[in-house]
Parts: sequence; structure tokens; C-alpha cells
Amino acid sequence: MRILAGTCIFLLTLQASQAAGDDETPNVPLTVLPGTPLRLYLTRRVSKRLGAPVEGKLMEPVFAFDREVLPAGSAVTGKVSAVQPVGKWQRYRAVVNGDFTPLRNARMEFDSVTLPDGTKLPLHTVAAVGLNSLYVEPSKKKRKAPPQNPNSGVLGTAKKTLKDQINGAINARSGGFVDIVRGPNKKEKLIDFLWAKMPYHPQYFRHGTRVDAPLQDALHFGMEPLKLADLAELGSQPSSDSVVRARLLTALDSASAKQGQPVEAVLAAPLFSANHKLVLPEGTRLVGAVTLAKGARSFHRGGQLRFNFQ
Repeated sequence: MRILAGTCIFLLTLQASQAAGDDETPNVPLTVLPGTPLRLYLTRRVSKRLGAPVEGKLMEPVFAFDREVLPAGSAVTGKVSAVQPVGKWQRYRAVVNGDFTPLRNARMEFDSVTLPDGTKLPLHTVAAVGLNSLYVEPSKKKRKAPPQNPNSGVLGTAKKTLKDQINGAINARSGGFVDIVRGPNKKEKLIDFLWAKMPYHPQYFRHGTRVDAPLQDALHFGMEPLKLADLAELGSQPSSDSVVRARLLTALDSASAKQGQPVEAVLAAPLFSANHKLVLPEGTRLVGAVTLAKGARSFHRGGQLRFNFQ
């Protein structure tokens, strides 16, 4: 197993702390490095105009070494920092489909984050665009327990299948209007549905739009003491059932990747052992290779891409 860069750097720092005479509680810097993405979603509709305010919430926590420094649900604020028209081909296709709105793309920057305890911190992210996916906030209403089905077994399954088919047919004929009425955020979805039928309409990012905004400047959360006893398993081989959360640093495409191509990733969250001892800190580099790469083929046969880390 290769020595991982993050673990190696920390061990050197730890040796320096021991040489300075701090053998029991070395101090660890809690720093979130530039390039770390803040994965968030918009909590309100954002107009695609320069300077428009942006509000959102973190979908995933952010870690520094072994500590959670930005919990999920932290509120972020920013603004639309850049607006530019779409390409000619995209504009042509919109006109052919009856949409005469002068379409434009917008990028958002975030400049502050508010923790759940009310602490407000400054930050600076790279300008990012909204992704083509929506995050549905979990409902705060308590769900009632489903009633027991008296017609269980084959009869109950057949009734449920028939009901789903009827609802699907109704929704297909109504152009998705049934989902608008029955789903959450009914008012906003209805407005979006009606605007989409107009030849001219305002442009905005919808509520729930996902955004990946990488940090442009590092975030510093000071120094934290760490007991050497908690580092007894640092850099050891993780157990076979361990699950890590990592993000790729190497762009991969099944159409162009080759078997044996090197792949790098970085841990987005620390990995602990079964007895809650730190094994790999956040920021640890993973090095591996592509094991299988096949491009997509005709007749909707998708590509295949596999890789592992050594």
C-alpha cells in the first residue's frame, strides 16, 4: 500500500510537535483548502440578472482533518456575479420550439455562511452555475403509518400495479400537471408550468437547484489539540467493509479512458475505525487506476467505467 500524502504530511507535522516537547496533545490546524466544493441547494428562486441576491443551504457537511467545521444545513448567501447570452445553436433551438426569450447563462458566487448556532463566517467561492438537478427538502410533516392492506399477496400487488398504471397514464396525458398538483411546492411548480408555455418569460434558477461552488480561498478554523492515543491507527489499512466519501481529482470518460490510466481522488470526510479511532483524515490522497472502460454504443447501450484505489 502506498504512503498517502495527507497522512505523510500529518506525521511530519506530528514529529515536529513532539520535537518541540508537546508529546501528549499536538495541535492540528483545521483548514479547508481552496478547491473544496461546497455542495448546496438554493432555498429561494434566483433571478438571472447581475447582482441578484442568492440564498442556499449546504447539503453535505465540510470537514477539516477529523472535525466537522461546516455542518449540513448551514445557510450561505451570495449574488449573481456574471451573466452572458447562450450559444447561437441553443438560441436557435429555443426559437424553433417557440421560445423567443433572449436566453442567458448566469454564475453565482457565495460570500458568507451562517452556522446553525448563528455564527456568521466570510468565505469566497469560485463563480458556479446551477446544475440540472433539484434537491427536494424533506417534509417537516409527520407521515402517518400506512394502513394495513387487507388484500395483501397477489391480489394486493395487482391492485397497486393497476393504480400506478392509471395514475401514470393520467399524468402523461396532462403533461405532468398531476405531479404539480400532488407534489410539494405546488404554487411555484404551477407558476413554472404556466411560464414555460409563454413565448417570453423571466429567467431564474428554481428553488432547490443544486450548486457545486468550489472555495477560492482557504477557510481557517484555528488549531485544535489532539491526543496521541486517538492516532494509534492513523495510516493503517482500513477494514474491508469501510465506506469512504471521496471526490475525484481526475476527470474520467468511458469513451476516452484507457485501462491502467492513473486515477486520483481525495477524501471528503475522515475515515474512522470501528472503535472510533482515526484511520485516514480528510484531505488524504487516494491513488489508483482504471480497470475497465467501454464507451457507450448504439441502441441506448450505456458505457462502462470501473476503477479502484491501491
